[in-house]
Amino acid sequence: MPSAGKGAMLILLTALVVLLIASGYLWRREQAHHTRLARVENRLGTILDTTEEIVHIKDPQGRYLYANQKTCEFFGLPAGSLMARHNRELLTDADIIAVIERDERQVLDFGQRVVTHRQLRSHTTGKECTYQTVKVPLRNAAGRIEAICTLMTDVTERLQAEERAHKLTFYDTLTDLPNVNFLTRRLTQAIQMATAEGENGALLIVNLNDFKKINDTQGFESGNWVLREVAQRLINGTRARDTVSRINADVFAVLMTQLGAYAEESAHRATELARSLTETLTASPLPIGGRPYLLKVSTGITLLHAGTASADAALGEADIAMHLARERSTSNPVFYEQSLQRELEHRLWLEQDLSRALGTDQLQMFVQPQYAQDGQTAGVELLARWDHPEQGMISPEIFIPLVEKVGMMCEFTDWALDRACHVLNESARRGQSYLVSVNINPECLTEPDFSARIQGALERAHAPGNRLVLEVTEGIWLRDYVAAAKCMAEIHEMGVRFSVDDFGTGYSNLACLKRLPLFELKIDKSLVRDLPYDQDAGAIASMTLSMARQLGLRTVAEGVETPAQADFLRSQHCDALQGFLLDRPMPIEAWLERAA
Repeated sequence: MPSAGKGAMLILLTALVVLLIASGYLWRREQAHHTRLARVENRLGTILDTTEEIVHIKDPQGRYLYANQKTCEFFGLPAGSLMARHNRELLTDADIIAVIERDERQVLDFGQRVVTHRQLRSHTTGKECTYQTVKVPLRNAAGRIEAICTLMTDVTERLQAEERAHKLTFYDTLTDLPNVNFLTRRLTQAIQMATAEGENGALLIVNLNDFKKINDTQGFESGNWVLREVAQRLINGTRARDTVSRINADVFAVLMTQLGAYAEESAHRATELARSLTETLTASPLPIGGRPYLLKVSTGITLLHAGTASADAALGEADIAMHLARERSTSNPVFYEQSLQRELEHRLWLEQDLSRALGTDQLQMFVQPQYAQDGQTAGVELLARWDHPEQGMISPEIFIPLVEKVGMMCEFTDWALDRACHVLNESARRGQSYLVSVNINPECLTEPDFSARIQGALERAHAPGNRLVLEVTEGIWLRDYVAAAKCMAEIHEMGVRFSVDDFGTGYSNLACLKRLPLFELKIDKSLVRDLPYDQDAGAIASMTLSMARQLGLRTVAEGVETPAQADFLRSQHCDALQGFLLDRPMPIEAWLERAA
């Protein structure tokens, strides 16, 4: 072979060898690449199978190309059994299938991800859960959508936690009513509506009077029951569009909207609704501790109009009105006015002045006599008076509640007892033997040292205990009856007598009239006022006097102001009369001098 041919052959062989080496290298490289891809795919599959999320891929026709372990568990099928299957083969709910297909069509048509929340039931557990579903398009190298990837996360517990947090933020856990945070939002909306549309609303704040005493004497369980019952009564007594909320321990609020465009009309409608609510709350007693208890409430109202500054301002106005209603001891709703704020400030200063008045001659006891059938003095009642250095005489209806509010009832009661024992001593020294009555707060009878304080007052004044009469209201048997009855028995052993004051104005427990060591019933002036012309008042008075006689109790009618009232009561054998017709209250020394 010529040398040129040999050279060409050598080059060819060399090229073949290089080509074989290169092909082997490329083949090994390709195999390594496939191995790496398989390893990566295996790792991804392991990760996707261990995640808590449901992950699957479908082709544009809705057939499954991939499904992780959680997807298979959701359908209750073994791994790998979903490939090439369609939801119409797996699900029975046509509505769910239609929703899924609509979402996937949206991904295919617009090429954007779709996020939804769906409630779906697991085939394995039968449990219905809420899933956040994210569907995204998968594109090929040319940019065409060739598949849809779906990621489903069970968000049931998260949503439940968010709902619990929302409820704690905006609802009262005891009554399930909206709380003050919720009410503030609604108030803001109501004020905005009043400003934009000229449609007024109103805010009512309702306080349960003496609620703390229920907790103190009957326990928190009874108190909580009362709060739930009040919540239900408020809901039953309001319109569907009104918002009832509990904003404090014993304070509720009612937001009323759409009351009209004119202030007078709105105020009238709000007042009618408030009175109706009061009737709903107080008409029928609640059974507490085996006894009926009549609720008493104080209600403040403020109008919501274009001029209302804010939700906080409205709450403050209604609160001021409510406090004034409570101070006045009225069940009628009180409307907020600028003057109310001045009145509340006035009462605040009165509280300060009262704290300094006790123990000075500003506080005095006046005497009002009680006269028997024959016109002779049967007894006297001591009535507290406050001679304010700047404002003159202040009514006990104003300052007695303040005494309790500022926490001075114990000191005030001891002062009143000392004054009563002084009158007893002076009258005995002058040879007079009438009874001396003094009012005490029923709460005193639950104080462990009260009987000892009575004994001390009698001994200091050398006063005869058998002519001292302690007047208590019917509230005595709505509080801690057992403790009160024990205390009354101890005091009764000293010869001291008990009278039920204002009989007929509360919820009377007639059985207690027999069990307690009572001496006297006092018929309240609110009942006497309508005598003798009101038949119902006459029937009640006659029945009360007859019952008292049967029980051996002395009877006194207070507030007697006309001869007709006196004649009627005498005809019904009332033992003693008290009132302006017979005698006005007078200072103690003036009475002692006159009686002598």
